Amino acid sequence: MQSLWTAASGMNTQQMNIDIISNNISNVNTVGYKKDTLSFKSMLYSTIGNSVEDTGNNTASVPLKKGNGVRVSSISTSYTQGTIQQTNNPLDFAIQGSGFFTVRGADGQSYYTRDGSFKLSVEGDRYKLVTSGGYEVLDNNGNPIYFDSDIDASTIRINSDGYLTYVDSQGEVQNTGSRFQIVQFSNADGLEKVGGNLFAATEASGNPLNEANGETTTSSVIFGGCLEMANVDLANEMVDLIIAQRAYELSARVMQATDEMLGQANQLKR
Repeated sequence: MQSLWTAASGMNTQQMNIDIISNNISNVNTVGYKKDTLSFKSMLYSTIGNSVEDTGNNTASVPLKKGNGVRVSSISTSYTQGTIQQTNNPLDFAIQGSGFFTVRGADGQSYYTRDGSFKLSVEGDRYKLVTSGGYEVLDNNGNPIYFDSDIDASTIRINSDGYLTYVDSQGEVQNTGSRFQIVQFSNADGLEKVGGNLFAATEASGNPLNEANGETTTSSVIFGGCLEMANVDLANEMVDLIIAQRAYELSARVMQATDEMLGQANQLKR
């Protein structure tokens, strides 16, 4: 019966692998998406006996072991740089480097994203910069980024010092005095994906390190009128998907062969 359980473990892990790859493929056009990769690990081995091996002058007893299948070791996220695509939308921003934009959720918690497709939200007599999901985009001091009511949204730019500027109704360039809060993490692999292109800090990732405050090396460059696309290579994902499907089919055939052998054994008893 062990072969049934071994084959079943292979089918379960390959099914999860197919799910991960399918999710990567479905997000190939998602702005700022970072692909996931599944890692495998063999399960415990069972000792079924010993064999004697002749090494010339001496003989050695070698344990005979058999495997018990496979299991999922981890699901890791690749943070490699995605392609920077020009959109000419003044509210689109892309990060080249290891940083993340900082946003504030409805629960008051800070989240982090590489998706720079921002929008303007009306708040009183001002405009506030938000994500497509309505989360506040935070400046370097941890405050929302506001624009005056006389703003011409098509003129929003980011200057050489990293400050957001715009042209008012009088044709004058105004500096908002706000810069994006760009942070890095000591261990980005420890970040938790929470959906909506957002990541949450965990104990494994460590606390966010603010680039502008000198807490970490400043390596991020922000481009206006551009977006970072997903780092998914569609050709590689399709190859991985075919390999996973074939592995799933082989495990299913092992289970079928085992079932036929057990059926034949039962008939012999009769």
